[in-house]
Amino acid sequence: MTRSIAARAQAALDHLDAATADPHFAYPARPDEAAAAQLRLANLLGIPTEQVTVTSDGLRRHYQSGEPVLLTVSDPADDHHPETTYRFIIAAPFYDDDPIYLLDACPECGADVPVWTITRITDLAPAKRRDLPADLTADDTLPYDPGHRDTCVYGPMGG
Repeated sequence: MTRSIAARAQAALDHLDAATADPHFAYPARPDEAAAAQLRLANLLGIPTEQVTVTSDGLRRHYQSGEPVLLTVSDPADDHHPETTYRFIIAAPFYDDDPIYLLDACPECGADVPVWTITRITDLAPAKRRDLPADLTADDTLPYDPGHRDTCVYGPMGG
């Protein structure tokens, strides 16, 4: 049986309240922001919040409010696709419209960096991710990301 919108909304609010009250939720990121990011990604992917693990992204820390959070989702295998682990980052989870990025291998150095902007579930379809985006440098997400190796042309040191 499908739960009502009101019941799902209340469950989401209860999740945010519980996570905000837990000082160790996604520590050291702010629990309220981390829980909101977890809920946002779970809703986007149509999965329970329990499938989304939230951790602070120490590599990209700002040491301030709005710190990036790393979101990990394990996707079980099915008849057509192998088991996959997706890793996402939201740079400023305080803002509901901040982009969600899928971390993927940099074409130059192979490090996990934000390559794909995810706005809907269809963005994760294998057919959509067959080729890297045409212009990886369209914004400052991929270039200058601290996840790159020091010698990478896209890295903070520019190779």
